[in-house]
Amino acid sequence: MTDQQNPEEDFFGSVARVLALDDDHALSPPERERRRRLVAGIGLTAGSILLLAAAVMGVYALLLPSPLDEQFTKPMQSINGAPTSAGSAWQVSRGTFHTEGGAAMAEPDPKAGGALATVKMEGTVTRVTGKLEAVASGSGLVFRYADPQNYWSITASVPYDTWNLSETVGGITNYVANTGSYSLHPKATTVEVRLNGSNIVVVIDGTVAQRLTINDLRQANGVGMVATASDRTRTRWTSLTATQ
Repeated sequence: MTDQQNPEEDFFGSVARVLALDDDHALSPPERERRRRLVAGIGLTAGSILLLAAAVMGVYALLLPSPLDEQFTKPMQSINGAPTSAGSAWQVSRGTFHTEGGAAMAEPDPKAGGALATVKMEGTVTRVTGKLEAVASGSGLVFRYADPQNYWSITASVPYDTWNLSETVGGITNYVANTGSYSLHPKATTVEVRLNGSNIVVVIDGTVAQRLTINDLRQANGVGMVATASDRTRTRWTSLTATQ
């Protein structure tokens, strides 16, 4: 009794043979036609998959929150209400901020306790970075901002050559930690705050300067700039970026 050939094996074997042969003359006319249709079908299928993948990636990109990348290159008398790359606008809740010469500067309101400008971010912020050409004591960056009365900040302490981490709750600011001595460079500094749940890492000019665990305001995603009441344009923020 002879073994009968599996129809599926016969089909796939035939397809493999048709596609494997480079010389059309080695194929019979029906096989050449089958090859033409197979190649055309594969091309159409691959093209459809690529188009679908591109469409999915495009929709996914639209759904992703936009990062913040402010370089302050456009001169403005006030940044309040100005649009940002994150899609939301600057909100100045104390004092005023303006831009000139590629930097943002503050004109604090002494009665209000300084100057504060923030951007509400979509999604959980994982990193905030600010570059400063010059900095005055009490000025710096804001992160995990909920409202003008509740946020975290990292500000310069020039006499002690360090940066202070503070929490403002209900309008009252409390010192929490600092980045150690010799971590402040008044003429040029990059301050980075990395956020991962309750873990916070502070990086000054590329060097890890502080690690701590905080749970307050974990759901707050605002970032921004803060200036002390006596700053008066001494601090120059040359960029502020934030990523989710």
